[in-house]
Amino acid sequence: MQAPMRVSTTTVHNLLFADDCALNTVTEEDMQRGMNLFAACCANVGLTSSVAKTMVMRQPPPSAKYNAPRINVSGAQLKNVELFAYLGSTLTRNTRIDDEVAKRISKASQAFGRLQASVWNRHGIHLNTKRIKVQGRRLGDTPLRSGDLDRVL
Repeated sequence: MQAPMRVSTTTVHNLLFADDCALNTVTEEDMQRGMNLFAACCANVGLTSSVAKTMVMRQPPPSAKYNAPRINVSGAQLKNVELFAYLGSTLTRNTRIDDEVAKRISKASQAFGRLQASVWNRHGIHLNTKRIKVQGRRLGDTPLRSGDLDRVL
């Protein structure tokens, strides 16, 4: 017996962070148009964006041939990158969710491994004490990020 599955999709066009912005487009023309609008909006409120820090990454469908986009801002061509790291996640132009999950599992495994000598193998530490509290939670209570255990060490 197979459980019913519900799938929904949402198109995300812009991701705004405290001091970062990601513009998601489909075509190179849309990418250039989005950058032009972003630069114009910044100029309207007196902000400037650093062309040296601004990067472009194209993620084509698996069946499509890769062509590096040529995106310009203020007359300067933006740098194309194959890999982009942000807030502990790494995106590549052919990123799959499986890659990100495997990377996070590996980081968590490494963090637990670093506890081997200092906590797990020490017989003088009572079992209840080994149920380490991380950010006020027990390890088994909620999902952890690998950085949570780094603060314990």
